[in-house]
Amino acid sequence: MDYLDVNAVANLLHVLPKQVQRWAERGHIPAQKINGEWRFARAAVHQWIEDKLHDLEGQQQMDDVVKHHLVSVAEQLPIEAIAIPLNARTPSSVIDELSKVAASTGLLWDADEMAKAVRQREEIASTALECGVSLMHPRRPLTNYLAEPFIALGITPKPFPIKLADENDYCMVDVFFLLCSMDDVDHIRTLARLGRLIRQPDFLSDLRSAQSPAEVLDVIREAESKIRQ
Repeated sequence: MDYLDVNAVANLLHVLPKQVQRWAERGHIPAQKINGEWRFARAAVHQWIEDKLHDLEGQQQMDDVVKHHLVSVAEQLPIEAIAIPLNARTPSSVIDELSKVAASTGLLWDADEMAKAVRQREEIASTALECGVSLMHPRRPLTNYLAEPFIALGITPKPFPIKLADENDYCMVDVFFLLCSMDDVDHIRTLARLGRLIRQPDFLSDLRSAQSPAEVLDVIREAESKIRQ
């Protein structure tokens, strides 16, 4: 299993190592002691971060991840990587079709490998949120298949049910982001940034109303400008 130490997690979350140590001691973050030192399974840390997007306190903690490192979703989202509508009717077909859209940019070199990796990640735990958005991504960055980090986005004509992570409930999802990151820090900062965007009033309704990829980018830029204010 791939483990991180205290300093690596601190760098990942942009907090002091003593904060990570405190979280581990209090059971606030998945951790275990190996040879007397705290160790954190990389996959468990990623899942813990994503779980934070489901509640207000956790969202505020994730805001701190990007507070001093502004990342722009609009700048990471090529217009060629926006599919509206995304012609898919099942979670599996969304993964396949959005991976093909991402590959059409030339920045992803193997759509099949991306789809396979995302499908494996979704089998571990769903990335769907109750607001009708799914933040899909591989379990770990596929650096061998990417020219640079970027995001793809697809909006299906109609929402369909997807099971929520660690719950028996389902939610209706129609907005799908695919995060194609090159490293863990890049991934988490982008994830946190998207978490802030989808909490902006009217952002999702405006996104769903967009009639073209250009309008989608306009909606995202407007929402990001409000975050910076």
